[in-house]
Amino acid sequence: MTGPFSEATFLSTLQRRLHRRTLPPHVRVGIGDDAAVMRLAPGHELIVSTDMLVEGVDFRWRWASFADVGSKGAAINLSDLAAMGAAAHGRLASVAVPAETAAADLLVLLRALDRFGRRHGAPLVGGDLSGTAGPLVLSVTALGSLPAGTALRRGGGAVGDVVLVSGTLGRAAAGLAGLEAGATALPPALRRAQLRPA
Repeated sequence: MTGPFSEATFLSTLQRRLHRRTLPPHVRVGIGDDAAVMRLAPGHELIVSTDMLVEGVDFRWRWASFADVGSKGAAINLSDLAAMGAAAHGRLASVAVPAETAAADLLVLLRALDRFGRRHGAPLVGGDLSGTAGPLVLSVTALGSLPAGTALRRGGGAVGDVVLVSGTLGRAAAGLAGLEAGATALPPALRRAQLRPA
């Protein structure tokens, strides 16, 4: 990783930048210790989901920014919790970073991930940072909860159920196809659906 930060200095900077604002009351310990500590309400189950974004597979720098990657990493992860009916509480992010990555760019990625999560009650509370000779890899784990026995599972659907979706089906795929093809006049809604999903 290029730039003025050693890993220890970078993590200290990240902790100061992300935790300047007060953490939600359910987060007792965030970034900076051996593990995060969060409170769960009695009678609730822990819900955990992990997603990975790999440079060259899930995004390309020619059309994605570091903020885009952080935002998307948070969104796709939290959507899994929402699909099961869970409330989100926090996220862990592990990043394998190529040596040529600027510390300032990595900070932009992680701040975008944290900002998106905070809007949904799930700040960045920990993770891991490592170097790699290959492409940048971001792995995000979302932590949430719901009342015991109430998880909405894929196998639980039945005839007559109402199916809800957010946004327009196919819009993100159309955005990806346009970005991959190098479209110069890609409609903003398609670009947003792929790079900054809500």
